[in-house]
Amino acid sequence: MGCHHRWQLLNYNNNLYRFGIDNNFTYICNKTSSMGITLQISIVIFMAIVAIILRIYHARIIGYWGEKKTVTLLSFLNEKYKVYNDVLIPRSNGTSQIDHIVVSPYGIFVIETKNYKGWIFGSPNSYKWTQNIYGKKYELYNPITHNIGHITALKRLIPGHEDYFISIIVFSMHASLKTNIDKEYNVIKSWELISKIRSYKKEVLLENDISEICSKIEQFRIIDKESKKEHVRRTKEESNRKKHSVQNGICPICGATIVRRTGKYGSFYGCSNYPKCKFTAKTLS
Repeated sequence: MGCHHRWQLLNYNNNLYRFGIDNNFTYICNKTSSMGITLQISIVIFMAIVAIILRIYHARIIGYWGEKKTVTLLSFLNEKYKVYNDVLIPRSNGTSQIDHIVVSPYGIFVIETKNYKGWIFGSPNSYKWTQNIYGKKYELYNPITHNIGHITALKRLIPGHEDYFISIIVFSMHASLKTNIDKEYNVIKSWELISKIRSYKKEVLLENDISEICSKIEQFRIIDKESKKEHVRRTKEESNRKKHSVQNGICPICGATIVRRTGKYGSFYGCSNYPKCKFTAKTLS
């Protein structure tokens, strides 16, 4: 074979080699690019799913962390205080879920935790309170009356000690309480909780009383998961029932007619059965 033909064959082989390299490089680039796009899409989908879950369970998640913080605070109490957390008990028409119960010689503390931030507006008799975050307003059920319901359920299970229940409503450090509420209602911030409990210094319960009360709580406390799920379902149904009653001008507490009234701070809606029933609301929506 002549030199000329050898050079052509060598050049042809080199071109084939270069063509193979170029194709492989292009394939690798395309494959890498495709994998990058797939990864990006997966991340977007994952973030969307997380956002949806947070949107649906936001209140429950926030409430959970608020209760956990309170559990930590209550652990600093000494052995005189018997602490129960996340207690589900039976009541006449269902169940009551109580965030914390503290049994001590100084009384039975029933604690409702609200892990909210922003400005909080409300009064002892308001059906709902208002949370204001950067101009956006959200409603929450009156925690004072809510906790009274818990105490009522406990009194039925633990008769003979009705005068020694103490309600405490605990808000997050990030909440600014714009409520004009008497100190007797014990609406406080989380950092005040331990000092508030310790401020009760008069012993009103004997050791035998404390043992009996703790035994009753442990006896009636519901711990199975199905009952807790049922409690959540009933709570949602009850919330919808009350909302429907208010929208139809019916007091959700006593069943009387809701009427429009005028007070110091403007107009509002209240129960026609006042003063026996002190239900109030800003709107009927």
